[in-house]
Amino acid sequence: MQNLLFDTPWWLLTLIGVVGIALFMAGNSRQNKPLLRSGLVVLLLGIVLAVVSYLVDTPREKVIKGTHALVQAAVNKDKNALATYLHPNASLGGWNRQQIIDGAVVYVDRFGLKSATITGMDVHEDDPSRYVVTMRVLARFQGQNMPFDSIPTDWQLNWWEMPDGKWMLKDVTPMGGANLNGGQMSKQYFSAAP
Repeated sequence: MQNLLFDTPWWLLTLIGVVGIALFMAGNSRQNKPLLRSGLVVLLLGIVLAVVSYLVDTPREKVIKGTHALVQAAVNKDKNALATYLHPNASLGGWNRQQIIDGAVVYVDRFGLKSATITGMDVHEDDPSRYVVTMRVLARFQGQNMPFDSIPTDWQLNWWEMPDGKWMLKDVTPMGGANLNGGQMSKQYFSAAP
């Protein structure tokens, strides 16, 4: 129910709008005041749902926005932004929170990362205070340390809600990419300090 109220699908808003307009037009053409009012009420309901859906972010929307911001912060080598989204006990392979922050900057420079685009994302709720994001990221490189100019990689992110209501990234798990599976990626890139 919360998703319908705060994350109303566009097709439902369209359906409510069409029904509201149809009721309003039918009531207007027949000079039927109750039908006219019903059309206005349904139309206003659709408008209110659209405004509420636009203004209120659900936990799912917060996690999606956080995921996009985190990827962009890594590309921009923005340590402060990375720290904002990482849980105090965050982990990536054998890395801790500080190693993730430092490693992002080191690897962007080492491999010449130019951009990273999330090309696919699946978000599901583990429980009300935890979400799991599985995503594919297309990384583009410029430099001679990479054999290809773009490489797709798959990742799993575990987001936890903190007591203050903020969502933080707890665990990052590489799932594969560049002819490596997740375990090989962890061992090769995330087992030793950056």
